[in-house]
Amino acid sequence: MKHLGEKYVDTYRAGFSEKSRTMLRERIQGDTAVVLVSHSAPQICALCERAAWIEHGRLQMLGDAETVIDAYNEAIKSHAKV
Repeated sequence: MKHLGEKYVDTYRAGFSEKSRTMLRERIQGDTAVVLVSHSAPQICALCERAAWIEHGRLQMLGDAETVIDAYNEAIKSHAKV
């Protein structure tokens, strides 16, 4: 299993070299599990098929990345209205 922290992916997002982008994509598409830790919803949607929403150390939801992010965003909106 490989872990890609936000600092590594931020470098990717900021316009890192084509060689580095290719390497990141290969790691994600390879046969090894990759754990990407990020607070960036667009980044998660672009790079991940599945996502886990963890809040205060507890799993809130696990599933399709887009579905999990949508649920998270709705929860944030509901919480902000209170």
